[in-house]
Amino acid sequence: AGTLVRADPRTQLGLVRVGIRNAVEALHECRYEMVTSLSLGIMARGLSDMSLHSAALAKCDEVERLIQTCGDFLRMPGLNARGYCLAAAGEPEAAEQSYRAAIELSRSQGVKSGQVRSTVDLAQLLMGQARTEEAHRLLRPLVIDAGDEVSLDLSLARRLLG
Repeated sequence: AGTLVRADPRTQLGLVRVGIRNAVEALHECRYEMVTSLSLGIMARGLSDMSLHSAALAKCDEVERLIQTCGDFLRMPGLNARGYCLAAAGEPEAAEQSYRAAIELSRSQGVKSGQVRSTVDLAQLLMGQARTEEAHRLLRPLVIDAGDEVSLDLSLARRLLG
């Protein structure tokens, strides 16, 4: 069971860092390398949400090292996590490159769901830069191609198209 700790924000942040480090070590000890790459990507997004951008990008680097060791299978979520962290760190051009790399990887592997996820992430970035028409040009063919299919990412894509 978890324990609620009352402390100043710096102390709480230190506890979060220790908790993340312990979680990563536990996953490595259990040999969950494929799950670990996905979990580290989620952790990177969380660190980024806490404005710990250098720690978030370090997690993305760790994800990339794991992927290179274990294979290319989970590379697309790692690229998406990197794009998210770069955008939050104020590096939209690098974020866009990461999302575009994820889209191309998904296309080359024939992973339609990954392509939709990455395109939605890129479209959100572009719309935040007032590049709405470009975002719509990317989303429209995927939504048309999906027809009546239903998923969270397709729902978001449809909503972004208006």
